[in-house]
Amino acid sequence: GQGRATSAVRARRVAMSIAHERGFSYSEIGRALQRDHSTVMASVRALAHPAGPVATLRQRTVAELDAGDAIGRVA
Repeated sequence: GQGRATSAVRARRVAMSIAHERGFSYSEIGRALQRDHSTVMASVRALAHPAGPVATLRQRTVAELDAGDAIGRVA
């Protein structure tokens, strides 16, 4: 349904933003997610100043990734 599609779009935008923040180029991200680099650019820009549920999702995802990175370094 529509709700599921919206969730997928939000998750993809968050993934694009985090990947770019971690050093991947727009083209690399686009190829990995089968999207045009300009779509990735728009998503990253849209999340530059996020608000609402997408911001919350992004913050939680980054925190979980950072926690996983710390665990990986310790082990």
